[in-house]
Amino acid sequence: MITIPMLQNLYQYQYYNLFKSHDIPNYNKRAGEEGKTSAARYRMIHKIMTEELVTGNLTPRVVDEFLFENLYYSNMNYHFVYRLSEFVHDFNTPTDVITQFFNENSSLNWDKLLTEESGSSLLTLRLDTEDNHLIGIKMLLKIDTIRTRKFEEQDVYAGIYIDLLHNLVSFRFNLSQLERISKEPLAIISELKNLLCATSVSGLLFEPLRININSLNETAARKCIFNLFEELSLEAEQILNAHTPPETEDKIKEFLTTMRLRTITGDYIQQIKAVLYQEISTKIRGSVFEKGWIFRFVFREGLTTRASSRTDDSGPIYGSKIYWHLKELIFKERELYEAGFSWYLPWLKNGEPDSILVRMESRNDSIILNYYRNTTFRRGDKERYVLQQINANLQ
Repeated sequence: MITIPMLQNLYQYQYYNLFKSHDIPNYNKRAGEEGKTSAARYRMIHKIMTEELVTGNLTPRVVDEFLFENLYYSNMNYHFVYRLSEFVHDFNTPTDVITQFFNENSSLNWDKLLTEESGSSLLTLRLDTEDNHLIGIKMLLKIDTIRTRKFEEQDVYAGIYIDLLHNLVSFRFNLSQLERISKEPLAIISELKNLLCATSVSGLLFEPLRININSLNETAARKCIFNLFEELSLEAEQILNAHTPPETEDKIKEFLTTMRLRTITGDYIQQIKAVLYQEISTKIRGSVFEKGWIFRFVFREGLTTRASSRTDDSGPIYGSKIYWHLKELIFKERELYEAGFSWYLPWLKNGEPDSILVRMESRNDSIILNYYRNTTFRRGDKERYVLQQINANLQ
């Protein structure tokens, strides 16, 4: 059911864009009829939406799709990823069997519109399908209500994605809201796990799904992040080397010889080339990279942060001295706690390669994903791409 605290999750302009695209009459004037404060405008947005659902200018399905797309995708930028070890259905289950299952378990609110009363904290459950196969389950739950900075009530939602292609589960939140909830994030996730796995009284609703979730091995999670870091780093080094004049190594050897070094090793040559790579990296564009680039990393030894580095604009990090100073040590350890990835994706947006920016961190027996910027175009496909990368490198 649509409420003002629900609508508070989106910016006012997003509703105005919706009204404009459906030719809602005088929506801008009507939105300001009760005053220009934020609270007054959200009250009027709620009133306009309610009135236009009655007139038919807005349909329940249109409003539902608009709200779900924004609440489940655009609004949720902070994900905790775990391993799925059991689920009632899999990728090969025929769609008619799946349809029958969810029809028989109506309390799971399969495809229930957000304009309707849900009857539980689970507002709606959606199926993610591809080529007539079930590839995932999407759930949207209300978990709390908080006060905004303007002291207005705002509902807090959690999204859950059951990835049947890669056997992963992601718990999705809005980071700003998560930091303002009175409970600790791990306590919230623990409650959601108990809910999904039907190990709590309130979780009996989910019992038919037969879900079981496993924590990630922390070493395996760090190795996964390193493997992704290594792939982009090696590609970057090849590209930077290709932009280096062909006689560079000979000149470096000649220079080292004049310094009367007893032994000229490959490490010495690479260290000097790294200085050149830093300079080259500041001059070439991100478009020269085929798969993408690293834009940040955190390297630790034990519980101590050895070093971290990032770029202000999420551009390639290869102009950083810290990156080249620690690269060999990172490659020797073959583990990384945190890295930021900018991946090019296998499709175009407005004729240009599309991309995704995500920070990945190994913490609390999970991999935490922090999506940068408001990414709306093919958001679901982008998130599946990231989960695919994790699964391919998670032992």
